[in-house]
Amino acid sequence: MLTHVDLPSRACGSRTLENLSIADVAYALALTLSLSPPTDWLKKAPHKDPQRLRDKAIGRVRGAVMLAVTRGVAPTSKEFTNMCQVLRVTLPLELRTLVVQDVASSQDVHDQHTFVTLLLLHLLTDVQHISLTTDLNTGSWLNLTPEYCAYLTEALSGISRSSLQSLHLEGVTMVNGVMSEILHRSPRLCSIHVAGDDAAAEVLSFIAKNPRSLYSLHLDMCSVTDLEVVHALVRSYNEVGSWDINGDADVDIDEAFPPLCHLSVQSPLVTVCGAVVLLHSLRNLKSFHYSHWNSSLYNLLSYVQQQSPKAAPFGLTSLSLWRATSKAIDTLSLCPRLQTLMMELQTLEIEFEEYTRTPISWATVRAVQDQCPRLQRLELHHLNIVGTPADLVSPAPPSVLVELVQLNLSGVVIPPGLLCKLFVKNVALESLVLDVNQDALTDNVLSKILKNNELALLNYVYFSAGLLSPHGITSLLTLPSLIRLSLHLPGFPFVPASSLVYLQYQLAKGNYQCSVENAAKDD
Repeated sequence: MLTHVDLPSRACGSRTLENLSIADVAYALALTLSLSPPTDWLKKAPHKDPQRLRDKAIGRVRGAVMLAVTRGVAPTSKEFTNMCQVLRVTLPLELRTLVVQDVASSQDVHDQHTFVTLLLLHLLTDVQHISLTTDLNTGSWLNLTPEYCAYLTEALSGISRSSLQSLHLEGVTMVNGVMSEILHRSPRLCSIHVAGDDAAAEVLSFIAKNPRSLYSLHLDMCSVTDLEVVHALVRSYNEVGSWDINGDADVDIDEAFPPLCHLSVQSPLVTVCGAVVLLHSLRNLKSFHYSHWNSSLYNLLSYVQQQSPKAAPFGLTSLSLWRATSKAIDTLSLCPRLQTLMMELQTLEIEFEEYTRTPISWATVRAVQDQCPRLQRLELHHLNIVGTPADLVSPAPPSVLVELVQLNLSGVVIPPGLLCKLFVKNVALESLVLDVNQDALTDNVLSKILKNNELALLNYVYFSAGLLSPHGITSLLTLPSLIRLSLHLPGFPFVPASSLVYLQYQLAKGNYQCSVENAAKDD
């Protein structure tokens, strides 16, 4: 630890320490740090690839588009439409799609102006994919007024044909007819994902009148009926007779049937009878959810098997059987092409009331480890994990939760000796969040975690508190995939703020892959 600094002559003279300027102190600190011996992490930490000239140019374009979107310019103004025109004629289709998607993903869509501006940005720039979801935290949907719907209709009148291939709109209602105008101008559209009664009804009505080779259709939180769905997806398809299969679709498509491969309908009005008709008629379906809140297909398959023991097999390739009984297993004979079957617990989240710190025993945690060895996501909130003296001194098991991808301990109290035994020989972890008691996370515990696991995929780490030293923190920087390390600095008494600032400077100057941030605890 630095206890004395000899300030350079230019900073001293006859002045006292109180009279020194901030620049003098900063100069002395930089001189001292420059004389410090190099640390190992500087040599081992991975660097980012040098930024390409093309990426810099696209970054400038992205910044210009972002400025226009956030500046409050009217979505029908000449300035806005001219910018969209420039993007459309200067950038290739795939590239301008990426730029517009990047801008849209950075915006919180919580008002009509933002939504219409972003939607028009997609439409006027002519991109391949549109994905906009409004902020639903308020509990109410965004209802576009006739004025804003008129903006959309006016802009669409100048578009004769769109390159749109996928459309995903959620949390917004529009005047009847606007959705049809978008669909009518998008002959290459093969994927539709909308939510709400009006949007779902309008999509089905349009498909019924204008059958097309859809590959994927998702209708969420709506009240459509069996008759509406079957009329649009079966009757209208049968009247066409032949299909122009999209070039990007799966090669394993039976052209004698509609090419729809993925269908999801969340409506309280649909029944098992409609599901049977759809499964029988849409033989290219690979994934199928047709019920309120996506309940298991077990009841449907069981019904088909009972009514017709010799029923022709279905083309489903993925299936979730939440009740894995022997009868459920028997229904799998109807799905000979099945590739993905969900039957076991992959995600476990245990949460109690905040500030309660409900105690659970280490034996309970061990039961989860033993009974769910292939668990991929584990979240524990507001718990006090208690272990016996034997638990604390027992060696770590040979391997535990080796396929765990995400671990989140939020508001958890745990002994240091148990923290390093939560996962062992893990090779899949990508996200690690430890909001635990300060004395649980020490240099020794962190060293054991790194030693007992192969964390080559770990890309995000958040620590809320600990007794780590600066050396312990920099030991994480050598992980090959780590991109973001977040610390709640007030919880680390042995890590001075100046050390973190200088570490951030070193990482930025050296173009290292990982960034370190002082994050608020709520983050």
